[in-house]
Amino acid sequence: MMPKIFAVLIIIAYVVLLYFIVFGKKRKEKKHLDAINAKLQIGTRICTISGICCTVAELSNNKEILVELSCAEGKHIRAKMLRGAIKEVID
Repeated sequence: MMPKIFAVLIIIAYVVLLYFIVFGKKRKEKKHLDAINAKLQIGTRICTISGICCTVAELSNNKEILVELSCAEGKHIRAKMLRGAIKEVID
């Protein structure tokens, strides 16, 4: 009788541990993205998850931002990106 209860408790412990690992990582990622979005202003230099470094040209209230890419000297390209595509703010 006792070994069955012990086996069930181990399974429950594994499920709880897996839950905290999976959802803890998502929670941490959401906090990071919220902190980045709080820092965003026009003129802020950012780096995207694809490695593109650019400057924020315009902000909107929804999920999109308008960024200005400086790809060549004297030439600027504007593109819309999702806020979730921002990896970090460059100081």
